[in-house]
Amino acid sequence: MVTNDNRASARGDRDAGPGHSSVARNVGGGCTSGDVDHATHAFGLAVPFGIVSSTGVGGLTLGGGTGYLTRMHLYPIDGAVHGVPKDATAWNVRDAMFSMVIAGIDPDPNKADALKRWGRAYWRAVHPFNLEGGYVNFMFDDEVQGRLQATYGDNYRRLASVKAKDDPQNLFRVNHNIQPAAA
Repeated sequence: MVTNDNRASARGDRDAGPGHSSVARNVGGGCTSGDVDHATHAFGLAVPFGIVSSTGVGGLTLGGGTGYLTRMHLYPIDGAVHGVPKDATAWNVRDAMFSMVIAGIDPDPNKADALKRWGRAYWRAVHPFNLEGGYVNFMFDDEVQGRLQATYGDNYRRLASVKAKDDPQNLFRVNHNIQPAAA
């Protein structure tokens, strides 16, 4: 709970009601982003965090999540990432400065197709300024052809060779599958 004198506690309650001043709002340590959305909406308020309504507020305050009012989020890539050689791990995009996530979210499922069109149009508009490939955990199952190969760059051939040795029947093929190299 955050109080008017800025004291905070991480109690396990789920109180997300309005505070006693026009500035402060109480958010219990056990709240989810859905609890906050529900409590603030009744007062014409909104908080731009949390895509998944079951995400705990504690995790969001530590830097995770984007929200209903947030449509594009940049994650900085710095520090140790740039000091690792491109062939040291599967992911080789070591010169990237940020990773971008575009999220189109609405509680009305009838808007899903329009949001998908919007998100893809946004991606096409910014793609000429991006590095090839992307971060595999941010990819969906309908990525364009060649995007996975671009993500791993020169490492893709090595990964396909390992896949041919360890999984020649391609049993582990869920998500962004690396095809086993041809014998």
